[in-house]
Amino acid sequence: MIKEWVNIEVNGQPGTAKTARDASGRTLVTVGWANTRKLYSLQLQPLHPEVHAANQAKLLEIARKLIET
Repeated sequence: MIKEWVNIEVNGQPGTAKTARDASGRTLVTVGWANTRKLYSLQLQPLHPEVHAANQAKLLEIARKLIET
């Protein structure tokens, strides 16, 4: 994970949250993090991209509920 991109924490692990938009206006919201064994990534192509902060918050909420067994 690139240190400068770390902007969130998921269950004690550093992670990244970002929103990207292409030239045609399609939006992709991504939350990613890793532990010592796995790399995780959740992605969302929202119907309402203008609420990107809420979309990132929802993905982060889901990420924090995931428990490795």
